[in-house]
Amino acid sequence: MNACTFAGRIGTSAELRQTSNDQAVANFSLAVDRPKRNGEKQNPIWIKVTVWGKMAEALTEYLTKGSSITVSGSIDLREYNTSDGETRTELVLNARDITLQGKGNAGEAAEPAEKKTTTKNQKRSNSPF
Repeated sequence: MNACTFAGRIGTSAELRQTSNDQAVANFSLAVDRPKRNGEKQNPIWIKVTVWGKMAEALTEYLTKGSSITVSGSIDLREYNTSDGETRTELVLNARDITLQGKGNAGEAAEPAEKKTTTKNQKRSNSPF
């Protein structure tokens, strides 16, 4: 089973674009804190996240740098070629569910207390349920 959930802060705001077959896709990076080691803070783990389709269109404006979120999805290996012709592989989290928690940086105003959750098979509406 390929399923995982990460909670962290958005490092780069989501960028929405269209694929060649006109499918919406948004990409952003997520910083996930690691536990302290010997009392010292560790550097975060950076995860590349991809959001597809209507979920990408609906959430891109909320996926901004510093926002605290929880993302569930599946891990995928993606190969690409660098400008030097080298083939590289990267891990990418394909999001199936995103919960917005608010702003993660100290000193910034928090988002409203309500959490916004959108799943791949769920449509956005103004209904509170």
